[in-house]
Amino acid sequence: MTTVVYRADSGYTPPRGTTIADVLTHEIEELGNTGIVVNQAVLDQLARCPASACLWVSPTYAYARQFGAQVDRLELTHLVVIATDPYGGMLIWLGLNKALFARG
Repeated sequence: MTTVVYRADSGYTPPRGTTIADVLTHEIEELGNTGIVVNQAVLDQLARCPASACLWVSPTYAYARQFGAQVDRLELTHLVVIATDPYGGMLIWLGLNKALFARG
């Protein structure tokens, strides 16, 4: 099954060594996105996973457009959602879809 999502490049690249837990902590504590709820045990596990293994995406073009001028339509065959925000944004694990993205 293919899932269509949208991605706008916000221009932010996490520093080398950043984990998925760091990404979520940044969203909650630095950006004030308190609608993201993550179980502490899960967050502890995500502290072992590099941020390069995840990506924020949106279910709609309009929502993604808020984060950047260029919005890409992505067709993902394996969608694993790590966390969601109250607006429908999804932090996904790239996994088998990673080949679709050129990430530094």
